[in-house]
Amino acid sequence: MDDTEAIEKTLRGDRDAFGFLVSRYQAKVFAVALARVYDAHDAMDLSQEAFLRAYERLPMLRNREAFGPWLFMILRRLCVDFLRGKWRNKRLRDSLGRSGQPVENAPDPRLRIGASDTIQTLWSRIAQLDPPSREVLSLHYGQELTITEIASLTGMKESTIKMRLRRARIVLGDRLGDLKGVWGITPLPAISAGVMKAVTATGTLKEGIAASSFLGGILAFPALVSLFWWCSLRDTKRWKNHTPDGLIDHNKRVLVRSVLLIAAAIVLAPVIAAAIALTIPLNYSPGDMLPKGLTIGLSIAYFALLVFLLAAIFKRETDLLSLKDKVKQYANIAVAGVVFLTSLLSPAYTTGAFGFFLVLQFFLVNKSNIALAAVPPGVWIASMLRFSSEAETRTIPVTRMQIKSWLTLLHSYGLVAPPVNRDGECVSVRLRLRASLFEKMTWWGYSRLLITTRGEVSCDLVPRDYVELAQHIGLDELPGRQDLATRVAHSFRRGLAAYANSEGEAAVASALNLSDCPIDISKSQGLRVNRYILPSIGVVLIVFFIRRLFP
Repeated sequence: MDDTEAIEKTLRGDRDAFGFLVSRYQAKVFAVALARVYDAHDAMDLSQEAFLRAYERLPMLRNREAFGPWLFMILRRLCVDFLRGKWRNKRLRDSLGRSGQPVENAPDPRLRIGASDTIQTLWSRIAQLDPPSREVLSLHYGQELTITEIASLTGMKESTIKMRLRRARIVLGDRLGDLKGVWGITPLPAISAGVMKAVTATGTLKEGIAASSFLGGILAFPALVSLFWWCSLRDTKRWKNHTPDGLIDHNKRVLVRSVLLIAAAIVLAPVIAAAIALTIPLNYSPGDMLPKGLTIGLSIAYFALLVFLLAAIFKRETDLLSLKDKVKQYANIAVAGVVFLTSLLSPAYTTGAFGFFLVLQFFLVNKSNIALAAVPPGVWIASMLRFSSEAETRTIPVTRMQIKSWLTLLHSYGLVAPPVNRDGECVSVRLRLRASLFEKMTWWGYSRLLITTRGEVSCDLVPRDYVELAQHIGLDELPGRQDLATRVAHSFRRGLAAYANSEGEAAVASALNLSDCPIDISKSQGLRVNRYILPSIGVVLIVFFIRRLFP
């Protein structure tokens, strides 16, 4: 039975399989521990703890063939903590039910050398070597392993091992032969009984529950969705005193349906990937080719459609972003791509890469995207209609660049959204008046705001948007469709004039009668989560990843 088979059986609940691993590595582990701490009793405790930690963290080991180097990495970390006074073996003693003595009485190998001066001379010379060199000595002379076997076991390069042996020969000189009496194979104790007793007390492992990145991602997805869902609900609730309850309730229902739809689309992707893996036959036959080809074809079509939609949405979303936010958007996509590639090429690094991505959200958070979630469609109409002044606003000529920057400001308020259409002197953009499941994907059927370089502003209000507003705001408070389009356009004309006169963002919000509304995204729950909560989660993931990488 090799290491891979033993690990698989252990994860399925066969403790005897782990006993095989203990029996195979116990002498080598004890020899390395003794080379680092010099005391046989301490080496025994450290060896047993190393095996116990390896058992508990076995689901974290992705490369089943690298059990040996991984086990020695755990042992080295334990020895470092022990020598620094940071390690305590109280848990091990409790699990073994002993008072601090090793399970098996192991004589100190140093006592096999007769005269005291021989002991002092040899160990004083050994003390001149660094811990990795002492490891190599214990395995090469004590366990009689070849250089290749040591490299495979410890993860060191063969050239490094040869260099350390060469240095050891120089330091030890004529006392090199005495090493056999220190690290000989015979006196090394068997520690499997104590380790297996502790393993039994630990209980059966459940494969992947604690450490699987894939399962962790599945569990993390509903948690993140719930977090952003909570943010959107809290931000929507801030509009309670500024818009009818019916419109707020409707936006909440659309939000729920949208979240469920997105969740279904994302969950479907790994399901299709798993279906591909399960339907590809190991040995091809004519009967297998049809279902295999059909599954692969449907999967490719699904993923191609998903990529096309995401690319189209991304292109549209950047139309109304400022240069600063656009750079952040592209940087975010680039980092997300690196995380995705990391998860495919090196699954063991997924946790660290995702943590790094979350930490970067502190710097890459995009306020315009936050506004689209914090300001639900249509909730601002009621406040805009309460504007008391009916005085006609003088139109002020503006440039195409001024129109673009003004629309970018409105986008950061959550009032407008792409796509942007440019036709000569006229620029049009979508008005966010109606909540929809496919708001980001639809290219037509929405109301538009039209602006010309002469400073003229008009509104094309489609019947469907008006009907939905009427259903939730009420006909008593809502004028007719044409009248509503005129009044909305009049308010935006005042806002454009205030912006063209460089009166500032506050003047624009006042001209739209929204200065008292929660369009200030700096107070949004979504922004706080993206700027503070997500980076904090990222720091935790990075710390967890480092601790797992260097146990």
